[in-house]
Parts: sequence; structure tokens; C-alpha cells
Amino acid sequence: MHSTGLRELNTRLIKYFFNITIRARIILIFGIFTLVLVAALARIAYVTGKDIYQAQLRDQVRQVCALLAADFKTDYFNYIQAATVSRAYRYIEKKLKKKQKEQELSNIFIFNSDYTRIYAAKAGIGTEQLKINRREIRSIQPGETAASLPFKGLDDRWYLWGFYRFNDDWYLGIRENARRLAKLDELTYTFLGIGFIGFVFVLLAAWLLSGALSRPIEKLVGFSKSIGQGQFYEQAPRDIHGELAVLAQALVRMQKSLHQKQKEKEEMLAQIAHEIRNPLGGIELLAGLLLEDNRLSEEQRSYIQKIQEEVQGLKTQITDYLQYSRPMPANPTEVNIADLLNEAEQTLRSSLQRKNIYLEKRINQSTLLFDRQHLLQIIVNLLSNSIDAVPEGGQIIIASEADGIYVQDNGRGIGIKNREDIFQPFFTTKKDGAGLGLAISRKLAEENDARLELVTDKAQRTIFKLQILT
Repeated sequence: MHSTGLRELNTRLIKYFFNITIRARIILIFGIFTLVLVAALARIAYVTGKDIYQAQLRDQVRQVCALLAADFKTDYFNYIQAATVSRAYRYIEKKLKKKQKEQELSNIFIFNSDYTRIYAAKAGIGTEQLKINRREIRSIQPGETAASLPFKGLDDRWYLWGFYRFNDDWYLGIRENARRLAKLDELTYTFLGIGFIGFVFVLLAAWLLSGALSRPIEKLVGFSKSIGQGQFYEQAPRDIHGELAVLAQALVRMQKSLHQKQKEKEEMLAQIAHEIRNPLGGIELLAGLLLEDNRLSEEQRSYIQKIQEEVQGLKTQITDYLQYSRPMPANPTEVNIADLLNEAEQTLRSSLQRKNIYLEKRINQSTLLFDRQHLLQIIVNLLSNSIDAVPEGGQIIIASEADGIYVQDNGRGIGIKNREDIFQPFFTTKKDGAGLGLAISRKLAEENDARLELVTDKAQRTIFKLQILT
């Protein structure tokens, strides 16, 4: 069970890593690598420095022990009696204090092999303390020295024991300060602090580097999406170099190729539409002539009228498609926005009144350089879609800004799945729609160096935006 859980966790982490953005991956890799490197270097520096210092300190303590032992006459040791102040005792005590002061030692003392007699320059050396180091003490041969590992005293300072063996019965001991170990600990924290600062700088560098790498890729992804959505007039991203520039050039070639094929297809379908519209005109004419016959029954008349309605619907769809495939060239003029919106409102007045819809006009930009007929058709189309989308008593907002015109309503919105397809020809969610309204509107926008797109606000409400590009 445990191994299965680890495998699942590992799989999830791998999936998460490959699902995040390239920028996040670069920052994550740099961050983890730097963190591990700083921690490893700090540990190596601390351990290496500590080992070197301990070796030097132990050698120094052993040398001091040997040097001090040369000044002591072991003959006096045999005359020292426990709990007795004799001349030998005074000699040893004076000698110990003098050496402790000269060498600036924490303490210096002599003791016998069973730790029953201990004479020190300063109080505080007990039998139990010596027994902790009995292995080092027992291993010393007469005339040899030994040193313990550093330890912390009751005052939370670092110390080191040093021992010298005079003979089978007597030893010399010193307790030396190991202040540099505390400095080494402080240096380790300093190194970690410097490492953390380095870690922050590496993360910053990774963020900048990842941005330099990911921004061109994000631009190319956006450019490829626009091609996929049929926006063949979209400009290729600039300031892209190296291998990504080759990819950008390939996308531009693909854009031109798809645009050419799209134009050829539209031209062919336009020819077909023309061929269909001509006989439809004849059918409509003949149906009108038949209706003039007074001998027809009401049932026959209803059949002929149905033919006329269907023919009229087909002609409308063909006209829409011809307008999509061959839009009239733009003739940009200074369009008065207020007048145009009033005209669009008048065109749709009956639909607005039927559903009791409130149309709010926010005119923050009074004029716009655009083909007036094209702009009117785009606005009417967008407002018609909003009228279909909002409920009874709904609201539609249309606003003119310096960069274009926005249309927003309080309808049910457009599903996420449909947002990328709504500008495609013949795509519709209506039962009676041809699916060309928004496609034609986008084409007309492109004819006027503008772009019609769907955006969302902070509340995730859909807004149609007619953006002027020049």
C-alpha cells in the first residue's frame, strides 16, 4: 500500500510538472537546484571547517599539555595527601594557577589514575567529568598526550579536554576554550543567509530568463490560435529571434496558404451560389404568376405561398453568403456614433419593445473612422443577437470608447465550448439561424482595419468588442 501511494504521488507530481507553463517549470527547476546546491554547500563548508578546526585545536591542546607537563616535577605528587595542605600541595597549587594564567586556559589540573585525587587551578573539575573521557585517558601511554572532542559546558560555551600521562599513577589535564566553534556556527548561519540571498537572485534571474523564453512562445501560440479561428489578417508577432523565428516564419507561410485556400473555396462557393440564385429567381417569378390565377383553391394558394417563402429564405441565405465571401470594399468616413446608434435602435425598435428590453447607450467617443454602412450592419447584428439572448425585461449596454465599441447584455452568456466557434461561418445555436451573422460582421470589421472579438470581464460576463486597430 505504501509503495502504491508513493507511485501515485510520483505520477501526480510528474503530471503537474508537465501541465504547468514553461515559465513556471524553469523557475521551479532553477529554484530546486539552487536550494539543494546552497544547502549542500553550507553543510559541506560547515563539516569541513569544523573537522579542520577540531584537528588543529586538538593538536594545539596536545602540544600545550606536553609543554606544561615538562615544568612539573612528579616527585612532589607522591607527597600530596588527600585533604591535607602541605608544602607539596602549595607548590602544585601555585604552579597550576600560574600556568593557567600564563596560557590563558579555562582550567588546568592533575589527577591520579583512579580519579580519587584531583588538584585544579580552579574549582569545578569532578570525578564524573573525568570518567566521561576515561577511554582517551586509559589509552595514553606515559609521556603521551590525548585530546577529547569539543563539548558544551554548563555556560553553553565550547570546550576541549587535553590530557598528558606522567607515569602509571598521575596525569595532567587542561580544559581549553574552543571559541572558534561558536564563530563557525555563526559563520554557517551567515553562509546560509548569503545562500538565501543568492537563491532569491537566482529565482529572479530564472523569472527573467523564463519570461524571455516563454513570451515569444506565448505570442506564437496566440498567433496560431488566431489562424485557427480564421483571422488571416492577424499580424505575426515581432521581436522573435533564433529557432522561434523559423517557427514564426513557418506560421506566416501557413497563414498565407490557408488564407489563399479559404479565398479559393469562398470564390468557388460564391459561383455556386450565383448559379443557384438565378433559377431561384425564376421559381419565385413563376410562383407569383401562379398566384394570379383566380381558379386556384385556398389549399393550392397556401402551397404556392409556402414555395415563395422557402425561395425567399434561400435567396436571403445566398445573399448573406455572397456578402461574406465578397464583402463590399470599405469606404471609411467620420461616423457620428450617436446618430448611428439611434438608427440601429430604430431598426430594432419592434424587437426591443416586444421583449421590453432597455437599451442603454454610453457614448464616450462621438465619432469613429469607419464605413458607415458596414458599422451599422455590425451594430444591428450584435444587438439582434443580444435581443435573442436576454430574457423579458432584459438590458443591453452599448458603449463607444476611444479604441472601439462594446456590446454587453444580461443574458445567459455564451458557453465556453462555443466561444471559439461563434465567428466561424455556418456555426449557430439557433434553430432558424444560418450562422453567418457574426462571420459577416467580423469580415466587415477586417475590411475597416478593425477586429471583432469576444472578451470577458472580471465577472466572467461576455462582451463583444469591436476594436479599432489603426
